[in-house]
Amino acid sequence: MMSRRSIQFSFLALAFVITLTLSFFIFKPYLNVLILAATCAVVFYPLYKGFLSQMPKLPGLAAAITVTLAAIIISTPLLFLGTQVYGEVSHIYTQLNDNTRHEIGPLGDIPPSNNPVIAKLQEKFEVAVTKFSQNVRSIFDIILTNASNFFTSISDVLIEGFLWILAFYYFLRDGHRIHSLLVHFSPLAVKYDEEIFTGLTKSIKSVVIGSLIIAVIQGVLTGVAFAIFNVPNPAIWGLVTIIASLVPTFGTALTVMPAVGYLLLINQTVPALGLFLFWALIIVSVIENIVRPKLMQKSIDLHPPVILLAVLGGIVFFGPIGFLTGPLIVSFLLQLLHVYREMAAHE
Repeated sequence: MMSRRSIQFSFLALAFVITLTLSFFIFKPYLNVLILAATCAVVFYPLYKGFLSQMPKLPGLAAAITVTLAAIIISTPLLFLGTQVYGEVSHIYTQLNDNTRHEIGPLGDIPPSNNPVIAKLQEKFEVAVTKFSQNVRSIFDIILTNASNFFTSISDVLIEGFLWILAFYYFLRDGHRIHSLLVHFSPLAVKYDEEIFTGLTKSIKSVVIGSLIIAVIQGVLTGVAFAIFNVPNPAIWGLVTIIASLVPTFGTALTVMPAVGYLLLINQTVPALGLFLFWALIIVSVIENIVRPKLMQKSIDLHPPVILLAVLGGIVFFGPIGFLTGPLIVSFLLQLLHVYREMAAHE
């Protein structure tokens, strides 16, 4: 027969499971916001510590300044890129509706060539452009059909943006308390808890700084290069390059090399050479060999294919925020496996 104490513990365990499940569903709509806020808190924590050292008795003010600067740093390039992409997409859709020649970069008007080989390639290129344009128009039609959801999404973005700022602020200001609370309730030894937190922090920096920020830099530079050398729709292709740069080995070459080929095809030899040299000397040599190693000095370098699959899978499972959530979950899993291996070795 169960003792009174056993019944009390059973009731407590059942109540805990039920309330934990209900709490999960309560917070579920905002889990992505909380994960994003926690990630930003880890990335910008050194900046917060710098402000805190100047005003040790005002942690709230230090956190508020950090959040404000972080919001400006993050939102400014996003708004600029979004505006540019929107303008180019609108231009493309106008051309499609007007049934004019389509410039869906790297595409555009191709002057005829006297070289029979080049002329044949141009002819095939035009056929491919026509088919591609038809598919793009179908995609735009689907987007416009569902445009009624746009205003609802704006309100959601505003709410989530406010919650992100709020959570970001408290993660910075009270992060040490949250850390102590999690360690206190964890069944693992403090040593393993600290290893998990340390490893996860390094993984966050590896994913965000070593991969995503580098991808954004490469995408922006590629878009600038496309604009300089007159490749159509540079902002759209810069956005595509951000994703392409996560692909191991090939990376930015997936968008730059076709653009170089396009310039050669339309007899723009000098711009083609200039774009290739810009890519080889700046994007590859400087970013990959100097900037990336510098940013990755104090982080765990996750294998590029793992990051790519985690980003793509995260986007499919979690939506747009999955580009961050996916790699972080995989990083957490790898850290747990590392701790398990250590625990098993000491048994």
